[in-house]
Amino acid sequence: MPRLPKIAFILAVPFLLVGCMSLNTLGTIQTMSKLDVVNDPIEDMVFAVEADANLKPLPEQTQFVFSLTPEGGTTQKTRANLRLAAANEMPRGTKPAAQGKILHVFVFPEAEKEKLRAVQAQIRTFKSKSIKGSLSIGVEPAFCKTTPQVASDSKFSVFVARSTQESLMPLLAGAKVSDLENKTGQNALPMCH
Repeated sequence: MPRLPKIAFILAVPFLLVGCMSLNTLGTIQTMSKLDVVNDPIEDMVFAVEADANLKPLPEQTQFVFSLTPEGGTTQKTRANLRLAAANEMPRGTKPAAQGKILHVFVFPEAEKEKLRAVQAQIRTFKSKSIKGSLSIGVEPAFCKTTPQVASDSKFSVFVARSTQESLMPLLAGAKVSDLENKTGQNALPMCH
């Protein structure tokens, strides 16, 4: 199976003293800064991709990435596939997609949640040993196209919520599909089946 083009959107946070946070809106920064990556149920997070109708994010290939880097050590990346959310898993107050776009909401399948708990346990081990470091969490949506050509000005946005009890907030707004194709090669997006 060919590797599908992906682009990552990262939120970096410290698990002790090192790290930074870089998001689009103040509201997102404030809400996500309350996320306790060591103890909160990360597996309850919800992600959404709002894309033009000719783009479709692929479930089970769209991934959440948890990168853990102990100070002076090697980065350990844990990837968890995301699945499309069921109707009862939509975040509170989910608004309709913008004109001409489709909102695709993703959650963690049960089988992937243990991976996230294992990373949190590793962070607790580092903290108990006073090992400093940082971690980043991000989303790598994989897309296919529903039409042979995707407009050069076609865009997509990525949203995040800490749980279904909270509203989606912007993580990345108005990313150009052309930037994604420039990164991975022209016409790299496969046709949807």
